[in-house]
Amino acid sequence: MTIGEALKNAYQKARKDQNKKLEQELLLAFVLDCDRSFLLINHQQELSKEYLERYQELVKKLFSGWPLAYLTGEREFYGRPFLVSPATLIPRPESEMIVDIVKEEAKKYQQAVLVDVGTGSGCLIISLASELGKDFKYYGLDISEKALKVAKDNAKINRVKVNFKNSNLLSGLPKQSGQLFIIANLPYLTKEQVVREVSIKKEPRSALISGKDGFKDYRNLFEQLADRKDLRDFYLIIEIDPSQAKLAKIEANKYLPNKKVELIKDLRGKHRFAIIK
Repeated sequence: MTIGEALKNAYQKARKDQNKKLEQELLLAFVLDCDRSFLLINHQQELSKEYLERYQELVKKLFSGWPLAYLTGEREFYGRPFLVSPATLIPRPESEMIVDIVKEEAKKYQQAVLVDVGTGSGCLIISLASELGKDFKYYGLDISEKALKVAKDNAKINRVKVNFKNSNLLSGLPKQSGQLFIIANLPYLTKEQVVREVSIKKEPRSALISGKDGFKDYRNLFEQLADRKDLRDFYLIIEIDPSQAKLAKIEANKYLPNKKVELIKDLRGKHRFAIIK
């Protein structure tokens, strides 16, 4: 079977879903270790039995709900390559705004500590370390050892130094002084939301669901910040579900009454981030 015939057979499953067709092409490019343009130029090239069977197996997984990123083991974020696995969330483009916002704010300081709580694949803190350079200190905290292993590999790939620590939110962060930037993309969905959203059914539930209202982890984070006397001069940005905009303000004001809360909209005009400073 040729490259063109293999793609034609796969397209039949996708029907009119153009995104799925693109993903099928990217899967075959992954199997052949080539770029997508190679497939179009060499559509008459014969596929070996080994390559064809591997491709067909991946297409089958794609249509059973496995995200492309988990099948290829990688995802681009902020223009850089990142490894991903079922132990980590798949980085999303909307989260790149966190890097933009913190990068511009942190540039005002000559020295600062940047902390990523619930670092997962490490895409946020590694992107910031790549953008801001060696003058700052970087921490990536996560309760999952499997996620931390992926994050450490990503730091090596992107050639940056980040201190990764196994930590329940901020519990493992050493005592700090001076300006502190904290970023957190913690679980913020309810069980009902996860069940309804088919596209995330293969991602780790522990990284998605946070209590009955989806805000349990952020409450715990606010409480830890309120209890630690060494963490007073901080700038915190969190990613939330748009439905939690009002709740985020209420809970932040409750635990951190001396801080100001600002809601930021994403590119679709929905409240996606809360800044507490």
